[in-house]
Amino acid sequence: MDFLVDSGAEKSTFKQLPPGCRVSKDSIVVIRAKEEPFKVPIVKNVEIESENKICLRDMLLVEEADYNLLGKDLMVALGINLIIRNSQITVSIYKLTCEDEDKINPKVWHTGKEAGKLAMEPISIEIEKPEDPIRIRQYPIPLEGRRGLKPIIEDLIKKGILEPCMSRHNTPILAVKKGDGNYKLVQDLRAINERTRTQFPVVANPYTLLNRISPKDTWYSVIDLKDAFWTCPLAEGSRDFFAFQWEDPDTNRKQQLRTSSNLLKAPLYETLSRRKREVKKGLPQVGGNQKWREEDWPAERIIEYYGPATWAQDGSWGYRTPVYLLNRLIRLQAVVEIVSNHTSDALELLAKQHSQMRAFVYQNRIALDYLLAEEGGVCGKFNDSECCIEINDYRETIRDLAAEIKKVAHVPVQKWNSILKASWWDQIFGTGD
Repeated sequence: MDFLVDSGAEKSTFKQLPPGCRVSKDSIVVIRAKEEPFKVPIVKNVEIESENKICLRDMLLVEEADYNLLGKDLMVALGINLIIRNSQITVSIYKLTCEDEDKINPKVWHTGKEAGKLAMEPISIEIEKPEDPIRIRQYPIPLEGRRGLKPIIEDLIKKGILEPCMSRHNTPILAVKKGDGNYKLVQDLRAINERTRTQFPVVANPYTLLNRISPKDTWYSVIDLKDAFWTCPLAEGSRDFFAFQWEDPDTNRKQQLRTSSNLLKAPLYETLSRRKREVKKGLPQVGGNQKWREEDWPAERIIEYYGPATWAQDGSWGYRTPVYLLNRLIRLQAVVEIVSNHTSDALELLAKQHSQMRAFVYQNRIALDYLLAEEGGVCGKFNDSECCIEINDYRETIRDLAAEIKKVAHVPVQKWNSILKASWWDQIFGTGD
């Protein structure tokens, strides 16, 4: 069946009823096709099959029309694009094959088994008069609504998004029934909005983003963030503001819940190009102001530059990206290495001093025995047959222990070369060393 493309038409039409299709009792008014509006019947669930897609759409039967019209509805459903080049219009159909879908990162799809992950710094909220708590009593929720919310809340707790708490603040939640009969968890945050200090948005203006798109670009992506509210990380000092009261419909137990820090559930990334972290006071620093080569990252440099965050070896960005939420493990590793090095050095110093002290004691005893030789040495002088000195030499044992501590805690100096600096040949095939 041939169609005339009409990008101004909201609905697609055909002038003859295709085989196997039936006209429904419903109709719709068509305007601007004739001098006056007129009604046409709707043909529902028409199976449309293109080279790579099959879809069901409602179409209009317009027997007075001269052509079958392909409107916006089918253009979107079939992925049809109108490309204007050199004052000429070209109609193209985007072909999405199974091979194309296999190339899509499977982590972007919502599976229901894990929480979403947003690449952003934790959101910090500042409120006016923080000494006065924000307390709004929980609205009464019908038993049916609480039963509908229970699996949602239990799932959020299981995924580590919500955690029990005891907060001075409280804002109510609502059970909103959806069209399919299920319930949606909604939190009334109007009281927090009224007390929140205004922050300038960091999201780019959509019109600015659209102007940056080149006419030559033909691939576009639209991402739907599943449960984005719950996957936006909150700063430690802001989580109590969003606490709410939950009453279990089966046990009638009431408890407060808040957004969890989600430390070990979702690693969040930030770029180093944003800012360099200040050196925290009290952190172990060996040798004062060191200078390292750009690609060398020993433990001291990790602590000095990244403070509570450290980085992951992610070459896809072209630079080192810090994993904000695994800092308590990886940064601790760097601190432990430095402390272990200090401990190992102290043990080696003790081993050296122990060896020297042992030699000094033996030398002094030999001197005393020589001076008291006529009286039988020190033992004869004091008439004590058990006055012999025996000092075990633990120098090698202590040194081995110190070396083992360094070996266990040591992480080799990590070297990292930016993709932007290395040649594409070396990145793909190696250097051949």
